[in-house]
Amino acid sequence: DYIDLYLMHVWDRLTPAEEVLRTLDDLVRAGKVRHIGLSDVPAWYAGRAQAIAELRGYEPISALQLEYSLTERTIEHEFVPMATHHGAGIMVWSPLASGLLSGKYRPTQAGNAGRLDGFRNTTHPGFQKFSDRNGAIVAELEKVAAELGRSMA
Repeated sequence: DYIDLYLMHVWDRLTPAEEVLRTLDDLVRAGKVRHIGLSDVPAWYAGRAQAIAELRGYEPISALQLEYSLTERTIEHEFVPMATHHGAGIMVWSPLASGLLSGKYRPTQAGNAGRLDGFRNTTHPGFQKFSDRNGAIVAELEKVAAELGRSMA
């Protein structure tokens, strides 16, 4: 028995990257894991991890799991070129921006009983979905969906 892809779902900011990579490489060499990946790490950490793997002969990072949607496209600048260069895949999460791009939440309307509604006007960086910028994206997406006779999702 083995795991096809062992994805480090939470970035451990305390354990040195060298130790993380050595441990993951040990799992691959033991036949317990076939490929390794990282989720929600900064680009500098992913690059550092890949460099460590190359320099030490460890199993390279095969996959990155990152947030990506019409409202969150920052991975295009560093992660996509890095993954392409190293032959790693990218799996995205939250392609509908936690439901914002589905049409369920309207940045200008209060009181939608969805799970994000309690985060309106919050200062928490992970939940600032209701910005003016994202509202403009939702409005434009709504127009395109109406023209095509399709749902926003």
